[in-house]
Amino acid sequence: MSEQTYLGRGMEALDRQLLTAQDPHKRRLIHVQRATLFARLVRTAESKALITQLRAENKDYEPRLSSWIMYAEGLIAHFDSLDTARAMSWFRRAHAIAVACGDSELRAICAAWMADSDFRSANIQSSIAHALDAFQWSTPSSHEARGRACLILADLLSWADLTKDAKDWYRRSRQHAVQLGDIGMQSVILYNSVSFRTAAMVLADCYETVDVAGVLALRREITSVSNLDAGLSIGKLTSLVPALQAELSTVLREWHSGIAGLESVLGRTRADGQSRLHAKYAAQLAWCKANIGDVGGAQAAFQMALEGVDECEDLDDLAVVYSRLAASSKLTGELTSATTLYERGNRCMSAFLEARSKLNSSMLEAVASITNP
Repeated sequence: MSEQTYLGRGMEALDRQLLTAQDPHKRRLIHVQRATLFARLVRTAESKALITQLRAENKDYEPRLSSWIMYAEGLIAHFDSLDTARAMSWFRRAHAIAVACGDSELRAICAAWMADSDFRSANIQSSIAHALDAFQWSTPSSHEARGRACLILADLLSWADLTKDAKDWYRRSRQHAVQLGDIGMQSVILYNSVSFRTAAMVLADCYETVDVAGVLALRREITSVSNLDAGLSIGKLTSLVPALQAELSTVLREWHSGIAGLESVLGRTRADGQSRLHAKYAAQLAWCKANIGDVGGAQAAFQMALEGVDECEDLDDLAVVYSRLAASSKLTGELTSATTLYERGNRCMSAFLEARSKLNSSMLEAVASITNP
């Protein structure tokens, strides 16, 4: 398989444009778009090299080229280390210059990515507003902006428990990714879809019951995502997929498999920009170890979870943390602590359900306002 085929039709199209482009400024704009595609495929070394070259050539700080370079820097920050704050800083600057110089294409793309960063930072209403802005400043053929905006709406709908609607928006996002020829984006869409459903399964296992057949079907989907990511060599995604597999192992009561997976994942959470999930994984590890009678291991993981709980930002994740810790405490004989932890978990769960109900209404209103996505 050639490198061009491996990088997808999007890169092939840009390379064809380079063959006929004579104007130096146009060639630089094509090269910066190649840098953005390299970044989205987590080929950050190639992306950084192109950006360094383009910065050196952009001696007059031409606004449009400068804004696209800033956008590429934001993508590098996102895909290289999942550094949401740094990525958002670049996207904001690129967006501001795009607005000033009248580049509607980049304005819409940056708005979509600001929606992504806001969502990751739990700034939900701002995320919705930026996603709608991306639609306002783009057309149905603006596949990069619309693909990312559709994905964020799908993620928000998933979080709001509007699973059927989310499925439709994931499909729309994938259609844009296919039109763009972005194979990395197609992989991310599949990952996000299974990630939200896995989180819902784990939460249900803590407070309700789960359908084992549904868990097994989801596991098969995750395996497919893993195989695709491995084929594309998208390292960051490939390292996150085992976390989903480990979490499903805990739901299926496959304790030893869960322990192996969670221990591996816990060694990478911060390097992969997933510090907010560290406590959740540690709490589930404690629960697995408590279930096989490894009291010392359970206590160590229990303490690790408590030490990382301040980094846990989402109410549903906190509900899982306290539920798993309470169950671990009960199994190891700390009944007083278990009662307190259950109470904390129930409070988080109640707050999460309330927030989800409010988001449900906001999302239905938001998607109803979009025509021809």
